[in-house]
Amino acid sequence: MQNKSAVLLLICLLSIFSIAFTGCWKTGELTESTVQIELEEVETVEAKVVIYKGNLDITGVQQLQLLNSKFSSNLEKWNPQVIYSTEGHKGKLKILQTDKQKNISATIESDWFLFFNNMIPLELDLIVGNGDNQLDFSEINLTSLKVAIGTGDSTINLTGNYRDDLIVHLMGGIGNTIIDLPKDTGVCLLIEGFINKINCNDFYRIGSFYYNTSFDFAKKNIFITIFSGLGKININLV
Repeated sequence: MQNKSAVLLLICLLSIFSIAFTGCWKTGELTESTVQIELEEVETVEAKVVIYKGNLDITGVQQLQLLNSKFSSNLEKWNPQVIYSTEGHKGKLKILQTDKQKNISATIESDWFLFFNNMIPLELDLIVGNGDNQLDFSEINLTSLKVAIGTGDSTINLTGNYRDDLIVHLMGGIGNTIIDLPKDTGVCLLIEGFINKINCNDFYRIGSFYYNTSFDFAKKNIFITIFSGLGKININLV
């Protein structure tokens, strides 16, 4: 019951955010900015990304920096706040769209491109609202992933050769979500929610759990908990 309430609350909040974006504030010309974060001497990084409206593109690349990023928007106040700090051997990164309550009367353009270092272990927490998202984690050294999706369409690529078991929590929204998973890695899905529009035909089911055929003998596994929303989720083994 608590999980159902959490899903309903998220959908309500995102609907409020969408309504708040229609009003009298005017947009300007499209501007671009870049932000680069040096890796420094850290062993792991914890990152949080919050984008209420706009398109998000994430990928991993071979680079010396922790992050290279590019942001474009026709509303200056929607450029994100980027904060990075270190505590011991752990880095903490926040990329936040903070001005979510301003009303807009014109067409909105907002695109974020985040290029993460492909070697450093990364714990990632994402909140994405109204927009389309290309989330390619196949070249990122993920250790854990939490994603809350609003009204946009998302593609999530989890086909990477991760060093250890990967723990994923996904809260589905109103849009369509595609999740690509490696067929040679063990995958366990726990599906919860009041409306399950989830296609996972390549898995066998035991109660609320779904497994691929590689799970019984794989050395590494991906464990995914899905709280379904009103949208559709297609899960593919590739």
